Amino acid sequence: MEILLVRYTTRPEDLDGILADFREMCDEVAAREPGCVMYRVHRDQENPNDLWLYEAYDSPASLAAHMKTPHFERLVADRIRPKVIKRERWMLSPAVEADASR
Repeated sequence: MEILLVRYTTRPEDLDGILADFREMCDEVAAREPGCVMYRVHRDQENPNDLWLYEAYDSPASLAAHMKTPHFERLVADRIRPKVIKRERWMLSPAVEADASR
């Protein structure tokens, strides 16, 4: 499983609009990306203008395909990113795993 972790620092006045865009993005990902195992946006409890995006994909190909979708371009590239003050991202690959379904 491939994990993408992104932290967006926003302005207070842009936060509601960014959250609305992320809600729409979550709907699009759920409807159109079977290779996406999880797509979640969390708000930092200590820094409420920081949003943490946690994405999990079943393969590197699914992650690469995600970044080429029309909804990614429209919502993330065109609407969300221009509004953020700072963006940090980490791409994570499995190192040690346990099967929690046992």
